[in-house]
Amino acid sequence: GLTPELPLDVVATLDDLSFAHLMAQFEVTETAIVEWIFDGEMHLAGSLRDLELAGPIDLSTRDFVVSLDSYDVRPVRPVIAIPRGRFTGRWSIRDDAVRFHDLVGELPQSRLSGGEVLLGFHNDLRVEAHAEGSLAEITPLAGFSIAGVGHADCHIDGVFQDPRVTGHLDFDGFEFDGMRFGDIVTDATLDRDGFGVTFPLATATRRDSRYAVHDLYLDFHHDRFALDGRLDLARLTLADFYDVFSLEGDERFSPYQGVTRGTVAIRYTNGFPGDSDSGTLRTIASLDFDTISLSGYAFDRGHFEGAFDWLDWSRGASGATLTIDEGVFHKGEGTVVVAGEM
Repeated sequence: GLTPELPLDVVATLDDLSFAHLMAQFEVTETAIVEWIFDGEMHLAGSLRDLELAGPIDLSTRDFVVSLDSYDVRPVRPVIAIPRGRFTGRWSIRDDAVRFHDLVGELPQSRLSGGEVLLGFHNDLRVEAHAEGSLAEITPLAGFSIAGVGHADCHIDGVFQDPRVTGHLDFDGFEFDGMRFGDIVTDATLDRDGFGVTFPLATATRRDSRYAVHDLYLDFHHDRFALDGRLDLARLTLADFYDVFSLEGDERFSPYQGVTRGTVAIRYTNGFPGDSDSGTLRTIASLDFDTISLSGYAFDRGHFEGAFDWLDWSRGASGATLTIDEGVFHKGEGTVVVAGEM
């Protein structure tokens, strides 16, 4: 019978529980951009008098999607989608919040561990998670293919209507929309509205090259995409540069080889006026060459000021233009000065 502690011991069986519907019932939002379907069991035991309830969870999940619109808008325009997974751990209900802790998630190509979630009854929100695995798990990202293997940490705090999302990423073989950037380590901060990401300093290696990207910003606002940043090249071989854009072996570029350092401003857009279906890449570069070979003719050193613009990726190198505002190359006592476009 009942005792003063008002004991409770129940098992809830979930069948097609909708995360978006749950947020609506909790009066958090009627237009959640996250949908997530749960099946499985959640056990609760403890005292109703003091509202101290806790127990294990074992859930199968499917159809996780973060979309550009409210979860119920059709057709769905996904930013991130994961088809299925399984989560185990524990949860509790206290007088201040619902908590999930010791969460472990098994996804087709990745594993989440150390998961901690707080859903406060006074609108506070906290999430901690660590993930290891493949970025192929969430490709495409807002329509762009991504790849890489490594680990990430995520931290969320604030309130439901205005969360602050930050993270740390460490991935080998990182690729974005076919561009092969190499091994990257960076922190990240998500815009308050969820449609932009800032990477204040990303350090990267690509085979024999080393570089850093300052103030990299990915902008997904207004149903289009823009990437802006500034590269500081500690050491970049032209062979590695060609490889980033899948130009290795192209006879129009392979005769030009060397090792360079300097700065490059980059901007890539897709969906803006004037963009081709494959997007537009524009760069402005100021480079010093420690060694350079032009069609087999070697120079001791050189300097380059100019731009590399790729207006139509679908045409390969034929859609790219190299503008040389100033090219000065030295060999012994001799100097060659070039300018033009190719």
